[in-house]
Amino acid sequence: MKIIFVIILLSVGTLQNLRHLPGYKVHFLDIGQGDAVLLRTPTNCTMVIDGGPPNAMIDIIGKYLPPNERKIDLLVLTHPHLDHMGGLIQLLKRFEVERVFSTGVSYTGLAYREFKKLSPVTDYVKAGEEYLLCGIKIKILYPSEQLHNQQFENVNDASIGMMLEIKGHKLLFTGDLEDEDKLPE
Repeated sequence: MKIIFVIILLSVGTLQNLRHLPGYKVHFLDIGQGDAVLLRTPTNCTMVIDGGPPNAMIDIIGKYLPPNERKIDLLVLTHPHLDHMGGLIQLLKRFEVERVFSTGVSYTGLAYREFKKLSPVTDYVKAGEEYLLCGIKIKILYPSEQLHNQQFENVNDASIGMMLEIKGHKLLFTGDLEDEDKLPE
């Protein structure tokens, strides 16, 4: 089994048509400060992980989606810092978003309140949960317990850690987790 570790902070570009993953595209979007990832499957399922600062995603996402595409199957907010969440607000306003993953951690800020108000039904995920999206297995690695409405001194350590598995290849996403002991080996 091949493992692909994705360090989002250092990766900008596209993992496209990987040798064993024809039709799957993983785009690490250059949105300036913050993170944003767009994943497309051969069946045109769309997954967005984080959205960078305010208004960062709306112009860039059009380069990767057909003009008439107005649906996002899964949107993941790893944690509510503005450099990960700000661009998602515009996506929620302009796209039909089927599902949102979040920790639901307590966090102050107008943008986060707007994000929560605009979000459709949200799954507050925790370790051990597994989901399937158009052939992509999503395994939640962190947080180890439900964080909905909990307060954190360092909200980075309330980030979602997850492993995506596509045809035996694994991609690791960690948000801004700072404590390496938060993820299992």
